[in-house]
Amino acid sequence: MLQGISVEGQENIQELLLKQLVLCQYTTVLATLRPGGCCTVKIFDMFTEFSVGLFYLLYRCFRRVALFKPVTSRPANSERYVICQGLREGADSVANYMYVVNEELCRLSGTPRDIIEIVPLSLMKRDDVFSTYMRAFNDSFGFHQVTHLKKIQYFVKNSTLEDIRQADIRKSCLKLWQVPDNPRTTNTGLEKPDQVFTEHWLSLYGSRAEPETKAKMEADLPRLKSESFTAVTRDALDFLRCLHSWRWSWASGKRMMVVGLGRNRVSGWDMKGDKLVFTHRSEMAQLELPPGTVLEVELAQELEGEVCHIVMVGSPGEKALCMILAEIKQ
Repeated sequence: MLQGISVEGQENIQELLLKQLVLCQYTTVLATLRPGGCCTVKIFDMFTEFSVGLFYLLYRCFRRVALFKPVTSRPANSERYVICQGLREGADSVANYMYVVNEELCRLSGTPRDIIEIVPLSLMKRDDVFSTYMRAFNDSFGFHQVTHLKKIQYFVKNSTLEDIRQADIRKSCLKLWQVPDNPRTTNTGLEKPDQVFTEHWLSLYGSRAEPETKAKMEADLPRLKSESFTAVTRDALDFLRCLHSWRWSWASGKRMMVVGLGRNRVSGWDMKGDKLVFTHRSEMAQLELPPGTVLEVELAQELEGEVCHIVMVGSPGEKALCMILAEIKQ
């Protein structure tokens, strides 16, 4: 996924500033996918012969390609996505060509010279299907973008303007996406983290009314503790190769069970000892979670970010504890 670089003050030439970054991303796609593979690539403006030429190469390498702007993307910006399905055999030669182009761009860096096109414009124009698709998409995208830019301009000039359709649009979207229209709450009726965790844990055993349910839970609880885990040795690597053999991810750092009661009311259990002891911890001072959330996390040192979550035990409305790792990754 292309995150790009800052183009503040140079938005009108964003396509030129990011051309090599997009080239490298396409090169990586063709170099790493196996035949039949699919990919989604985030890009921006695509008007120059260089950018269109890159897309043409993908068009020739994949069985199906499309340009797409999802409804969740801000309509006034130039963000769009390239979706490719079914990589054809022989794409390695195109990847090698892109690699050579990238090396040449590096060589020309800092000079007044540049690479303008990588596929002859006449060749792309001869492909009626491709040229018609590109023109239609850019025309439609440009009209859509200009419309929303004008709307933003009107609202900036007159701060008293209000779009009265927002509430109706919100309800329509939630209905279309089948998302419950429930107000955000700060509690679930369970005010203690150990109660929230126990509620999730019991639900994994079936009926809470069965007298043996709690006994089963208490018997299995020690399996969660850090002390019950052993280090992975080289002898076990054959077993590790198959994700379908795992219902838990292997741990490599400080493990913790985290419970959210809403907003920044977050508590953690270090998964040690004989009892559930959830406390507010300094490592989670900046963390906010929806009420009723239970996560197994691993605390890791990072250059950026606060806490690294690796495996979900359960979130509101979902239970993932009994899912194999391959299903969780999906």
